[in-house]
Amino acid sequence: NGFVHLNLLEEELSRLWSVLAISDSESRELSARRLVLQKAEAIGMSNRLYEQFLEVDEILCSEKQQQESEQSATGGGNTTTTIPLFPAERSELLSKRLQEAFDRVQREKMQLYEKLNNFEDKDELSRLYSKFDISSNEKEKKVHLIESIWDQYAHAEQSATVMMTLFPELTTETTDIYWMKPSRKAAKRFNVKGGGENSLVAQPLPKSMCVHTKLEARTNLTMRTLARANLVSSKAVKT
Repeated sequence: NGFVHLNLLEEELSRLWSVLAISDSESRELSARRLVLQKAEAIGMSNRLYEQFLEVDEILCSEKQQQESEQSATGGGNTTTTIPLFPAERSELLSKRLQEAFDRVQREKMQLYEKLNNFEDKDELSRLYSKFDISSNEKEKKVHLIESIWDQYAHAEQSATVMMTLFPELTTETTDIYWMKPSRKAAKRFNVKGGGENSLVAQPLPKSMCVHTKLEARTNLTMRTLARANLVSSKAVKT
């Protein structure tokens, strides 16, 4: 079960990088590619996935260095320069998919806002805020909490706890939530415009995106692969 879930996570990473138009780098020297293969095998990751990871990491590290350089030049102040990092961001056609994903995230944030607004267990709600060191007396605590979810790897466990608490349907291994009509206040908070309340609700994710569907497909593929391997082995023994 752990291996299958790990494989699913690799597939999701690969899908994300495909959306960002990150492809295998063919420019690496042969010795470098051999080193990539050795490291990938050492951590149990496919060579192709690890190569993409290195490329993404190189892009992000370069951006971090540039931001630190800008902050140093401005005396530690915040920088406002936004530079496209990945190929998809520099393509008008591909960037539409990223914009659609961004729009959906904003609509999901509105759902979180409504859930927090209607959450009845105030003690549990305070505990959720405390997981992100947010005071219950803070004026914009709902928006602060929502913007903190999935923002840092260090907060992954806290983010999962908040999501599972507010959307218990996620414990059934679905990738979607039960959507409700958001208020105008929520739309204003996250700068989402629409032609009506229904347009502020994202379309349900297709069944193929559900976790249990992906796991079933991966399990079936593994079983078919094993069956073919057994047939080949049987034929080899007979001959």
